[in-house]
Amino acid sequence: AIVASSYGGSSLSSGYEKNGNGFIFQWGAFGTLGSATSGSVSFPLTFPNYVYSVVLQLSNNNNNDNHQIELQRDPSTSGFSWWQNNNGQTSRLGHYIAIGK
Repeated sequence: AIVASSYGGSSLSSGYEKNGNGFIFQWGAFGTLGSATSGSVSFPLTFPNYVYSVVLQLSNNNNNDNHQIELQRDPSTSGFSWWQNNNGQTSRLGHYIAIGK
């Protein structure tokens, strides 16, 4: 079953899917980052046991391609902390996909 807190085309939607073998897939977006260089995100659902992977992506609406985002440390079962280089960009949007059990 797919459960989404905001489903229907919103760029800030987040949600999760639990499948029959116990894996949980979660996704989401985290705000316009502006000049922030770090922050944290809570998953829509706490993973009961372990987070196997979190993949981050940074959308940049400006014409400058010099941008990156990464995990600050290993994610917890309830969320993760991120870091981005800030070179004056103001229209960035972070996205993630997380897999765990």
